[in-house]
Amino acid sequence: MKKILLAVVIILLSYYKALSGDTIGYDVLRYNLKIDLNDLDSKTIIAVAEIVLVETDKIKNNFVFWLKGLTVDSVSENNTLLSFSIANELLIIQKQSSGIDTHRIKVYYHGQPKKDSYWGGFYFSSNDGGYAYNMGVAFNDVPHSYGRVWFPCSESFTDKALFSFEIITSSDKMAVCNGLLTAVTNNSDGNKTWHWTLNEPIPCYLASVAVGNYTLVKSVHQGIEKKIDIINACLPADSVKLKNSFQHLPDCINIFERKYLPYQFERVGFVLVPFTQGAMEHATNIAFPKYAADGSLSNETLMAHEFSHHWWGNLLTCQTPEDMWINEGWARWSEWLFLEEMYGKEAYQQEYLSNHREVLQYAHIRDKKILPVSPVPSDVTYGAHVYDKGGDIVHTLRNYLGDSLFFYSIHKILENNKFGNINSSQFRDSLTKYSGKNMNSFFNNWVFEKGFPCFRAEIRNYSTNTEVKVYQFLRFTDRKYTEVPLEITFYGDNMEKAVRNIVLNEMEETFDFKLPFVPQFAVINENMKLAEAKSPAKIIVKTTGSFDMSDALLTLYVNDIQDSALVYAEHLWVAPVSWPTAVSGIRFSDYRYWSFNGIFPQHFDAYARIKYNGKEGSMTGDNYLDHTLNIINEDSLVVLYRENISAPWNIYPDYKIITGSKTDKVGMIEIYHLKKGDYCLGVRDYQQSIKKSGQARPVEIIPYWKNDEITFSVSNELPFERLICYDTFGKVMKDIQIQQNELVKLNTSELSSGCYFFKFIAGNEVITLKSIKP
Repeated sequence: MKKILLAVVIILLSYYKALSGDTIGYDVLRYNLKIDLNDLDSKTIIAVAEIVLVETDKIKNNFVFWLKGLTVDSVSENNTLLSFSIANELLIIQKQSSGIDTHRIKVYYHGQPKKDSYWGGFYFSSNDGGYAYNMGVAFNDVPHSYGRVWFPCSESFTDKALFSFEIITSSDKMAVCNGLLTAVTNNSDGNKTWHWTLNEPIPCYLASVAVGNYTLVKSVHQGIEKKIDIINACLPADSVKLKNSFQHLPDCINIFERKYLPYQFERVGFVLVPFTQGAMEHATNIAFPKYAADGSLSNETLMAHEFSHHWWGNLLTCQTPEDMWINEGWARWSEWLFLEEMYGKEAYQQEYLSNHREVLQYAHIRDKKILPVSPVPSDVTYGAHVYDKGGDIVHTLRNYLGDSLFFYSIHKILENNKFGNINSSQFRDSLTKYSGKNMNSFFNNWVFEKGFPCFRAEIRNYSTNTEVKVYQFLRFTDRKYTEVPLEITFYGDNMEKAVRNIVLNEMEETFDFKLPFVPQFAVINENMKLAEAKSPAKIIVKTTGSFDMSDALLTLYVNDIQDSALVYAEHLWVAPVSWPTAVSGIRFSDYRYWSFNGIFPQHFDAYARIKYNGKEGSMTGDNYLDHTLNIINEDSLVVLYRENISAPWNIYPDYKIITGSKTDKVGMIEIYHLKKGDYCLGVRDYQQSIKKSGQARPVEIIPYWKNDEITFSVSNELPFERLICYDTFGKVMKDIQIQQNELVKLNTSELSSGCYFFKFIAGNEVITLKSIKP
């Protein structure tokens, strides 16, 4: 009984160690896979996997491998059968007491390989005469590495091995795998065996097989250090389309070799598959969706993304799934690098800004939580924070260091860790070592912390010796950013400009500058070198008409102009500060507002058209812009204005709401006679404030909701002692003693959205206020 219990404990321990990526005492040197894929209609494989491994720790009892959904027929070593069992997707093989450290274990198995419930696994298709292919990761299943659906393996990112393949197909099919094709055998039964060998070590999720009516499209590219074979696979009818869609693949090789490191694998290869949900970066044999190689260049950023994994992911692999931004964030950013080198900096900037808006608007919605880029939980390993925000952070890192230090440092990291692994902390320390700059603050600010900062500047005196107050506001975080290198751009009356550099450490700091002209306005981070919580747009206007400023989520209409005007608009993805006490009964947006600045000449008259959208649902277009504003009836919308950051908010006198339905939460607002300053949306809540002036001592109570807190601004002389909160059924939800009268705060994190009554008590005086939690 004790022995049985001990065995169960060992198996479970093995399971949890394997789940965490531990290879449990061994290092696999090579997988030799022989797989019969002759009968695609049956969706079945018959296979033998020879696993060559060396013990790294003395293993007393069992070797443990992952294997999912396949039947093991037998296991042997040196022609001796070994005992085995299956538990929790683990193949547990009893070790021979041979005294040797290196083992060649053969596993004979068969079955129908599985697919993940969402993305990844092994696929069969009847299209174009039939396909079989794998996609090496699972988006839902854990661990995400998904070699185990077609061969027994270690699923650790850190256990890298060489591979050889013998794939049996019918005579009309071809098998394409990692590495180079070394032989084709015509079998006596009329089938063929395709022999492929990969001589560079990879983790198991990067192993690849694809079977179809393929032909090989070959060329040779002269790389920096060697000639590189380009071997792509497609149907014969698709070869011209493939060549046209991949015409910039040689340029892509040149770009990444020059910017990162000379190519380290023997072959560059893509294989077209009938997959419709993306691509997979299998080493030297990228599974690329057939639809994306349509003869155009419309999907070449997907090509660049997948190919860049041969540096970020395949050559240098994240140590754990929690560090997946090292694979996918860098691959996302590599798309923009490809565009910059092919088409110029403007192409890079457009793609970056588009991605950045997606991050600010949707990343937390798509992933259903607000996250740093590292670490991330397993349910969003392949989520928006990893890919899209990860790309944002690489962009920011580039501008922190400058191109020279940035590319030198990542070259050294790739060179000294090739075919290895790295985690985020090691990445930070390596950047510090090679750049000579302490990267602790950068990683604490941008990698390990959720949310974004937003930086703004306010000129305090308009002269050549100017004083500027710099603010940082925070989105989805309460941790201030430190040691942030920022550019401040000053504009003069003739649109001349001067750039000055600062390092910001506090939420508010004041800086003095000597300028060659009197500044009219100042902008921080004008070119968005750092990924912050804003979307800017700048335009020089010389005529009347309409002007697209969609980067700042608006359209500008100029009615009158007699001299050139410069309009700089920022859509700020943060709550407006200085919440007003003068504007009663208004609930402000806690999500976004706009700032307008620029050089507005005499007689300049313009209006801005902005969209409001309180809808949720699909994560496209303009949804999730005003969903926190809780718009019930669009007639209650108001536009608020302040002249600068320090000024109070007031209702703007000249705007028009353009609605269809009054309750669909979607429409436009036109803000007329546009002035420099800040504009914010608000909602009138006629039940939100109470004012009693008929008493001997007048009293006004105004509540403001923000996140899970309600703040009451109390203007009266009554000494309130107690505040009681009731729900609509009369149940007491909160009962607190009031410590002060002018500003009363109440934590409402335990209250769900809905209507509540708040009773203020001062002796025999009772005032009850009704308010709705958004």
